[in-house]
Amino acid sequence: MEARRKALEVKAEKLNNEKTDLIEMNNKLLDKVLEEKHRARECRTNWNIECNAQEHKIKEQDMEMRELKRTLNEAEEGLRIQESNDRLNPLALATVGDNKEEKDPKKVIEVEKVMVKVEEEVDVEDN
Repeated sequence: MEARRKALEVKAEKLNNEKTDLIEMNNKLLDKVLEEKHRARECRTNWNIECNAQEHKIKEQDMEMRELKRTLNEAEEGLRIQESNDRLNPLALATVGDNKEEKDPKKVIEVEKVMVKVEEEVDVEDN
């Protein structure tokens, strides 16, 4: 009976030791899991920060692009208006160089001849 009790005590001690070892392993695993969760949370936070920064940069570039498009459209409109004005005012085409005040006499005479012909054609059509 004594030997059996002794054997049971030894077996109980082994089981207690195994139980203690399992509890320690479980705690270590829980610590690792918590550490991984924390690391994952940090990664998500960092990723969100980077993502938000990228979105902000994209919005800024989009605004710059819209401003450039607006400027381009205004420049194109100004060019169309200038071309239209040049067609309506043939004497403007008879200017020499960059100085709009200085007229080339040959071009002025040619333009005046064309304008006279156009006026005559308009008069003929009116009659």
